[in-house]
Amino acid sequence: MRVVVKNVFKRKDTIAYPEVRRRPYPRFKGRHILDRHPDGLEKCIGCELCAGVCPADAIYVVGAENSPGERFSPGERYAQIYQINYLRCIFCGLCVEACPTEALLMTTEFELSSYSRAEAILTKEQLIVDEPIRRHWPTTKELPPDYNVLAEMAKGGYQANEESNVADEHSRAASGTGSSQSGKGAER
Repeated sequence: MRVVVKNVFKRKDTIAYPEVRRRPYPRFKGRHILDRHPDGLEKCIGCELCAGVCPADAIYVVGAENSPGERFSPGERYAQIYQINYLRCIFCGLCVEACPTEALLMTTEFELSSYSRAEAILTKEQLIVDEPIRRHWPTTKELPPDYNVLAEMAKGGYQANEESNVADEHSRAASGTGSSQSGKGAER
């Protein structure tokens, strides 16, 4: 009974989903889109790297050669057939990382339900967009432009201020706490 009374006054973890929608995180991996160049040509060159790297075998691409009279992409090839099977996709994002032209992107759209299995396989015409939507909602926390998330320091990192770095190395060497470059290999 004590557990029930304690949890009655806590904030609820669930939301009324269809009426109240929670914002997805900015790095959320949702629906795929195929991007275009500003001149209208497709960015996808039909290299099939996305299909090759997909661990779930959810992407099917057939590349074809551009003809001189009709060009679909700026390169020699384009994707004649491009399909993503969302019944197999695990939303890992490896396909986006493998794309050399950054043609394939993932949005924050997550409502991908369908009434039949055939509707869950999106074709090139359904994936390609003229103006890509990278986020549906603005992020609430914006980082300053000189912030490096990985290193948690100002951009430039270790080599940004070489004078202070050299002074730090000399002070560590003098105190005996630091090791020189030649000493690193000997310690291992």
